[in-house]
Amino acid sequence: MRKTASRSWSVLFQKYRYLVLVSYRRASTYRGAYLLSLLGNIVRMVAFLALWSATISTGADRNGFSRQSLLTYVLLAFALDGLLSFRTESTIANSVRTGDVVSDLLKPLDHQAMHFADALGMVLVEGLWLMIITAVLGFLWIDMIYPTDAATIAAFLFSVCLALIIKFDLAYLTGVAAFWLTDVRGLIVTRSTLAGILGGAYFPLEFLPDTVRRVLDLLPFAGTTAVPARIFTGQIAGSAIGLALARQLLWAVAMWLAARFVWKKALRKVTIHGG
Repeated sequence: MRKTASRSWSVLFQKYRYLVLVSYRRASTYRGAYLLSLLGNIVRMVAFLALWSATISTGADRNGFSRQSLLTYVLLAFALDGLLSFRTESTIANSVRTGDVVSDLLKPLDHQAMHFADALGMVLVEGLWLMIITAVLGFLWIDMIYPTDAATIAAFLFSVCLALIIKFDLAYLTGVAAFWLTDVRGLIVTRSTLAGILGGAYFPLEFLPDTVRRVLDLLPFAGTTAVPARIFTGQIAGSAIGLALARQLLWAVAMWLAARFVWKKALRKVTIHGG
């Protein structure tokens, strides 16, 4: 019995691993469109870095940030915000609009896990380029600071993985909203903007009033950008790292379950209307 269950999990893992590789190869093949999008992100990143560099002088810390750590945060936050593009939500929304979602339902795969595997394939391409760009800009321009101990690096990488799950689920929920909305393009832009502002992608949440920051720290958006960026720059250190990761993990699980719940509601809507 255990051998059968183990074999089933192995087959399932191979299926989703194959989907990740297919998505990665597709992104690598059609890299022209992606590189144009990446160029836009680079321009935006450079513009923000130039703005912060011009407005911040050397000297005393600001809200717990030195000039160097603040510029490192800004650069890293933009890199994290660039991971997991609009493709997930637009793909799901388009499949609903065109009716192709029916073919997704016929596949022997979990719909949410299938799109997550597809998103991971894109992340492999996005992550590679963003890592290179971040390293180059950080080294040549801002004298970027880096974690010095293995525990902090491991915590940062784990936090990035949790951030991807939370961000994917936000995108997945936006895409599935197409079952109820005629056009979700406005919702996609709204989701991206709110996640960027409330998640600390455009500026550190420490710059907000303490009461507002404490509330935002309790929301899932901080887990998409602020938490991993804070760990990297040392704003979260010691025992606080464990608490931050626990909260992020809680939101990753909660958002995944919430996305599954909404998908089941959407699936019931398809069944009621005959597909």
